[in-house]
Amino acid sequence: MQWLPSQLKALSMTLGIENIFDKTYYSNASYSSDTVQDYEAGRNVKLSASYVF
Repeated sequence: MQWLPSQLKALSMTLGIENIFDKTYYSNASYSSDTVQDYEAGRNVKLSASYVF
């Protein structure tokens, strides 16, 4: 999710949540075969802010 406040046009805030239900899963980016599954870590939350000047 990204928020761009109208009062500060140079500011952007980004929120990301991976694996919100904390289940075992593997990344499609690291998928190599049907027999080898590269399992990823559990829940991950990221928040970032950017200000361009």
